Amino acid sequence: MEQNGSSSHYSKAQTYLTASKSFLQHRNFQDSIKYALKSLQNDPNNPSSSQILAIAKVLSFSSIAEDPNYYSVLDLPLYTQDQQLIKTNFTNITNLLNPSRNQYPFASEAFQVILKAWSVLSNPIHKTRFDNGLKKRGTFWTVCPYCYYVYEFFKVYEDCLLRCQNDKCKRGFHALPIVGPSPPADVAEKGEYYCYGFSVLGLEGGGKSLWSPFVKQNDDVAEEDEFDVDEY
Repeated sequence: MEQNGSSSHYSKAQTYLTASKSFLQHRNFQDSIKYALKSLQNDPNNPSSSQILAIAKVLSFSSIAEDPNYYSVLDLPLYTQDQQLIKTNFTNITNLLNPSRNQYPFASEAFQVILKAWSVLSNPIHKTRFDNGLKKRGTFWTVCPYCYYVYEFFKVYEDCLLRCQNDKCKRGFHALPIVGPSPPADVAEKGEYYCYGFSVLGLEGGGKSLWSPFVKQNDDVAEEDEFDVDEY
């Protein structure tokens, strides 16, 4: 029985992988990401799915705007000053995209984007100039509907299929803006928030949901109701 289950997962993974590759060939990066993630869910150790996913993610981010967000390209928190993390992510992604090992379409193109991202974020002067430019762009907050981690993205990524950065989740989700207030400054700075709005009890305002994960904390709030918030 267990062997049949493993065979079924492998078969599904290959089907999703074929679909992901086809979408990649047509430069449909969003659907390529979607099916690469499905393939990985059924076969987490398949290097082909990871290679295609890396290509599609990098080119998806780089094609949305004229000036790509290199933090997104390297899968980094926005404005991170951790040079070791930047180097680690660069190394991990280049290993997936190296054209000598990755024979999928557009691997070389994605590899060049990664090299450009590294040249900017690893250089303090270039990074400062890049950060200042990013801060002039508009942003929005969104929430992963599976684990409730929240993220801040630039407006160009609104309504896109993105991947949750929570290591315990990593699922793809539709990045819709949160209706309601953005997190208070101290919440974004500390990286955690208190949320009592997970259960939507009703709709107001002509059927429009007014749900928001961010509420003002009362003095009698229990400590165990603490959740993480990540800035991407």
